[in-house]
Amino acid sequence: MRSISRARRRGDVVGGLILAALALALVGGAVLFGLRRVDPVDPETFCALRHPPAAQVVILVDSTDALEPRHRRRVEAAVRAEASRLAKGDRLTLASLSDKDPREPLILFSKCDPGDGASANPLFQNGARLDVRWRDAFGDPLAAAIARAVKGRIGEASPLTDAIRALAEDPDFTSAPTQRRRLVIASDLMEHRPGEFSLYAAGATYQSFARLQSGLRPPPDLTNVDVRLVQLDRPDREARQLDARAAFWAPYFEAAHARDVRWDP
Repeated sequence: MRSISRARRRGDVVGGLILAALALALVGGAVLFGLRRVDPVDPETFCALRHPPAAQVVILVDSTDALEPRHRRRVEAAVRAEASRLAKGDRLTLASLSDKDPREPLILFSKCDPGDGASANPLFQNGARLDVRWRDAFGDPLAAAIARAVKGRIGEASPLTDAIRALAEDPDFTSAPTQRRRLVIASDLMEHRPGEFSLYAAGATYQSFARLQSGLRPPPDLTNVDVRLVQLDRPDREARQLDARAAFWAPYFEAAHARDVRWDP
């Protein structure tokens, strides 16, 4: 009987060792598999090098007119809401109208979300470290870019349509037409070109603007692009803003073939 008990104990020990070895092999395999699946990324943008991001959000902030504190809070809330919707690897670009050349937007921030602790694989990633990396590489630089975007730089012109075109035709935005693309514009949406065209003028419409542009530049192609418009209020020009919304921007985005155009309340 004693020999049988010792044999059983030896069998239990051997079986336990075999199970432990299998468990280690499985864990090691899972780690190696996970590591193999990690795509190489650009160290500056955290965007994958082998393929474009699955989704991209471009935000244009118009600060060519003074931004009141309520405007700044609204812009910041809009940018942070868009950032919170990103999945790991999605790209966010924040731009503003440039001081030097308002027809070319100034890129303040353009990175892919590197993922935080919530997206960590506990088998081979440290969630706390990922949180720190996300803050240092994405969260803090985005906060600094927002502060620059809402600082306000009074300009003589607000050629929003030129800035929209430049962003819509950027190679990063057009290189993967199958990706989910979204354009967000935070502005009073009062297109203004001294001596050419201005939505401050009575009776200004998209049709009159298009006639001026005829033969020069068709609308940008926003096919399969969702558009979100965050209109910053100007109480002294409320009637003009309402006219611009219906008479200019609605037909403008229709001519650009935007997929879905939504106005913030």
